[in-house]
Amino acid sequence: MRLIYFLFCLLISSTLFSQVLPTINSGVLPNDSDPICPITYYSNLDFDTSGYDIGETVNDFTLFDLNGNVFQLSTALALGKPVLLITGSLTCPIFRNELPRINTVFTTYAADVTTIIIYALEAHPTDTSPYSSTVNVTNQNINQGVLFPQPTTYGERKALVDTLMQNLPVVPPVYIDGPCNEWWHNYGPAPQNAYLVDTNGKVIVKHGWFDQFPQDIFCDIDSALGITSGNCNAASTNGSFVFVPAVTDVYGAPGQTMYATGDLINNSTNDVLLAVVKIQENYAAGWDASFCIGICYSTTIDSTTIRLNVGDTMHFSLDFFTSLTPDSGKVRVGFRNVDAPVNQYAQLFRGYTTGVGVMENVNEVSFEVFPNPCSSLLKIVNDNNENETQFFIYDINGKLQKIIVQQNTQTEFLIDVSELAQGFYFIERRGIEISNSTFIKY
Repeated sequence: MRLIYFLFCLLISSTLFSQVLPTINSGVLPNDSDPICPITYYSNLDFDTSGYDIGETVNDFTLFDLNGNVFQLSTALALGKPVLLITGSLTCPIFRNELPRINTVFTTYAADVTTIIIYALEAHPTDTSPYSSTVNVTNQNINQGVLFPQPTTYGERKALVDTLMQNLPVVPPVYIDGPCNEWWHNYGPAPQNAYLVDTNGKVIVKHGWFDQFPQDIFCDIDSALGITSGNCNAASTNGSFVFVPAVTDVYGAPGQTMYATGDLINNSTNDVLLAVVKIQENYAAGWDASFCIGICYSTTIDSTTIRLNVGDTMHFSLDFFTSLTPDSGKVRVGFRNVDAPVNQYAQLFRGYTTGVGVMENVNEVSFEVFPNPCSSLLKIVNDNNENETQFFIYDINGKLQKIIVQQNTQTEFLIDVSELAQGFYFIERRGIEISNSTFIKY
């Protein structure tokens, strides 16, 4: 009788704590060879409104970690604790930057919340990004050598999870979205959003971008659960900052994404609220620009406000999206201390796709380079029949790195690029005609 009573109570408990909507996937462990389904590409998606809203009931799902261990949302909720879901991928620099904060959240709320990371589509692969429909590897990924294509199989996605776990401190368990990206489609699409789901399956906290100002993950969880973690602090924001430009004029090949950069440095003993505004924009036809500062914004966002914490240095990148026709563009960006407007800076950033000042006539690409990305030997497939052709390799800042002379009419040959630093390069072919292409060295 006691056993029957226990099973009855367990059934009632499971029913009360698992009121999620039907599952979004099969719950079967995928094979490593299973192909990644065709990806839907988005531009200027609003991550705050995509997916589920606060108060909505979410769908159940089942995902697996690297070792095949299972996580089912309804089962986790039936244990009586809310679940915090955080999206991430290796090529999302914001996710990598937030890992220390995510780890602190995991340990702080270990007794009250089940926190997991969902590994989804690569945000900034070396091929097309699902969030911009362009190739935009980001300046941070170039500098840090995080240069990977979008996986084509479930096994390749697992390999990137393994790379993440081996190279970065990740404390919460990581579960992997399935080959057809069901979790990403239902709970996103977003590169690093977060949901706190209560035991009834309802969203009680949502971050379109995890823990980005004005949201604070500790304050939001404390408020939602009625607890005091000790990490929800309202620090003063009457500090000061300096802006240190790094690369203000950038050069590249037509169609390339180019990155002008600088650093925002809190040089005071208090936090700073910073207003960042595109003051002036002057583009050629087909050009556009967006800025990355904490998170990467869409090209339609002309202003934002961020919080620069005490002792922090925040990397700023203005990303020029160029057309296939050689041209130029410029953007003047203002940085203003909200609480002390006299503390402000304005910086003009300029981009050029005119062959770094040496190309007067640029034709369609008449040669191919592969593999791309490349680590050592870059193969050139050249369809010209000239007696001598020169190839010039430039880095992302337009600095000449290497010259190769092709002395005969061979259509294929190898270039050793192993000595080049990791990053984005463009290669110009000069003969009777001039043409160019790009490649990534990793």
